[in-house]
Amino acid sequence: MRHRRNWWWIVRILAERVKTTKEGLQQHHSNTAGTVEAMETASKHFSEAEEITLCRAWVTISEDPVTSTNQTSTTFWDRIAMEFQEKSGTIRSAKSLQSKWGRISRETSKFNGAFSTVQSMNVSGTNAQDTVAKAHDVFKTSTQHAFAYLHCWQVLKTTPKFKALSEPSKRIRSEEAMDSDINSRPIGI
Repeated sequence: MRHRRNWWWIVRILAERVKTTKEGLQQHHSNTAGTVEAMETASKHFSEAEEITLCRAWVTISEDPVTSTNQTSTTFWDRIAMEFQEKSGTIRSAKSLQSKWGRISRETSKFNGAFSTVQSMNVSGTNAQDTVAKAHDVFKTSTQHAFAYLHCWQVLKTTPKFKALSEPSKRIRSEEAMDSDINSRPIGI
């Protein structure tokens, strides 16, 4: 019987959290619907602080264990817009944030690939700053423009999406291991 009571408490807590999120989204829509003037006062271009806030909001919402992937794209970006507004005090539309995130994500993924390439070279005597500087050079060579989102990469590099790209592959096997596999197989198989 006690197990059932604990289960109901968990269900009630989750239901309250969902209700709070839905009310927050409705309030966000009603607040932003009539504030065209406030939206116009925000600069067309994002500041570095706003870009960092957007990255942190994306991390917070995308790694939410309660909601997880059980939300539509619209709900996901509305939640990011709410988080962004709460943290920065600036009103930006969900569409604007989604567009900016697309650019940040695309460029950061490319830089992360360059960083991974440089890191896999494992050059003796290099430190983290040297690796980042060399990754900038590799990025600029491959894309024909400089990487402008290092501040965002610093926030995103430890998240699962970007961390997987920068970790070296563990598939590399030595020749000795391959030779021992070949020699240990029975003849005819």
